[in-house]
Amino acid sequence: MDPLTHYMAGYILGRRGNAGEAGIRVITLCALLPDIDIIEVIGGLDLFYGLHRTVTHSLLSALVIALIMTAGFASWKGKNKALHILPWCLVGTLSHLFLDMFSYNTSFLSIFGVAAAQSKPAYLEGVQLFWPLSEARFSVVNLGMLSQESTNVMIIAIFCLFVGSMLGGTLKGSRPWSIWTDPIYARMKKNEY
Repeated sequence: MDPLTHYMAGYILGRRGNAGEAGIRVITLCALLPDIDIIEVIGGLDLFYGLHRTVTHSLLSALVIALIMTAGFASWKGKNKALHILPWCLVGTLSHLFLDMFSYNTSFLSIFGVAAAQSKPAYLEGVQLFWPLSEARFSVVNLGMLSQESTNVMIIAIFCLFVGSMLGGTLKGSRPWSIWTDPIYARMKKNEY
């Protein structure tokens, strides 16, 4: 799945969890962080294709990411608020793994879509949920939940639902981008005087 869809999933989860702006930022980062393994592309596409959606896309890694982000949040906002945010951080990280299970041999909404569609790398066959215990990849297709064609439709439907939710919130006065821009704008405004 693409970074925008992961971002929207984290943002929507943070809003639903009444996490406040700082909490929404942390949950959104949790929903994006499993793709930190994109750094492997520096070693070439073969390395990237071989390692993407392995270590950082496991249940173990999801727990580690959620704990690290919650610890950072605790040092920033306090332990009491962090206890409220921990389950949402875990859900945000797990949302990434869940959404990537829909990216089975498809180039829809993918940064590396064209190259991936041509070479059909292993990472497009799901995520290694149980790494390091197992290297088996799980997706909605290889689990028999959906066909390839249905998965393609679901990817588009999920993306449209998220966009609709974000637009609906915007029409009601919510500004999804403000969790990042308002703190910067406030600091800039403060330094003007």
